[in-house]
Amino acid sequence: RGRGDGEALRELPGRLVDIVQGPGAPVELAKARRASPIGGGLARTVGASSAAAKKPVLLVYFVGGVTFMEVAALRFLSARPSFPYRIVICATKIVNGGTLLWSLSQS
Repeated sequence: RGRGDGEALRELPGRLVDIVQGPGAPVELAKARRASPIGGGLARTVGASSAAAKKPVLLVYFVGGVTFMEVAALRFLSARPSFPYRIVICATKIVNGGTLLWSLSQS
């Protein structure tokens, strides 16, 4: 865990799983990204700055779907210089108004 996030984590329901990543994983990831045809230029095309690259990564997983508005809100937070993390969003499905209404009509 990072600095000062203990208070926020205590507010969340459920158990806390604290995982410490070993020293070899970032090096292996960097090698894999350089070897990948799209991975090497990904940070440059997205426009990642050196300050953003130094922020720790916060992985946010949505199981069951996420709306475009939720993704936009997290991207907004991640882009703020004062926000301490770079957010990576993973989702099983992205839901819009049409897909939400369709799923409600099927039940």
